Amino acid sequence: RAHVERPQFWIGQPRATQPCIISARPRLFLEDRETSKMVRAMEMPLQQLVNSLYRGKDAYGVLRSASYWAILLRVFLFLRRIHNRQGLKVWLIEAVAPKLKKLPAVKNKLDKEMSGQLASFREKFGQELTQPRLRLPEEGMPEQDILSLMVERKELDTKHWKDGKITGAVYHGEQKHYDFIAQVFGKWGFANPLHPGIHPALRQMDSEVVRMVIGMYNGGDECCGAFTTGGTESILMSIKAYRDWALAEKGISDPNIVICNTAHAAFDKAGKYFNVFVKHS
Repeated sequence: RAHVERPQFWIGQPRATQPCIISARPRLFLEDRETSKMVRAMEMPLQQLVNSLYRGKDAYGVLRSASYWAILLRVFLFLRRIHNRQGLKVWLIEAVAPKLKKLPAVKNKLDKEMSGQLASFREKFGQELTQPRLRLPEEGMPEQDILSLMVERKELDTKHWKDGKITGAVYHGEQKHYDFIAQVFGKWGFANPLHPGIHPALRQMDSEVVRMVIGMYNGGDECCGAFTTGGTESILMSIKAYRDWALAEKGISDPNIVICNTAHAAFDKAGKYFNVFVKHS
């Protein structure tokens, strides 16, 4: 809109100049008219087709027919999604299995087997317990007693892997390095990376580690990253990043990933979290 002034003429004494508002959108009006013509030209064939299909029918008949077509389209999209994911056979099994498990005969058999498994787990995992506690003590323990208990439990936790017979799970670089890492962790045990403004040194180390990893993978200056707390969170964040990228860049709204049967369980967890179908090869 443009603000202009123009004189007002009256019979008799002239009146002072009064401001007025006029519209200054001729170009926009022309663009709107051209757009309307284009939309109208595109609508005409569709309008003629719909009118020919429903000529002579009442409003209820038109509504009913439109509803049928909408339902058929919804069913088609649903079946196509099942076909692209696990397949109709697997989907039927997954849909019927929970109902079958509620049948008395099936439920009794499953409960019996589950009870046996739980008993076996309790017997196995109950053999290596040190001073088990199920409730908060009424009185606090002396610090020396707590440290003694931690030493005892530490010995129990290291005996299964310190001989080097475990693949993965624990990454150990000899006791000297182990003690050094413990000292470093101890100095930052109460730092909170969620507040980088009050932890400038922690923020710097975070950025340095991310940049080092980017350099290892030949990333450029435009690359960035995030510090995660372990393998599971790393996998979760990577799946989420790819899901968001696929939707934004490729328009993929129903993504899936293919993994081997021995892949990390976090891939299945990410699929549940972020609605990504996980297909095991």
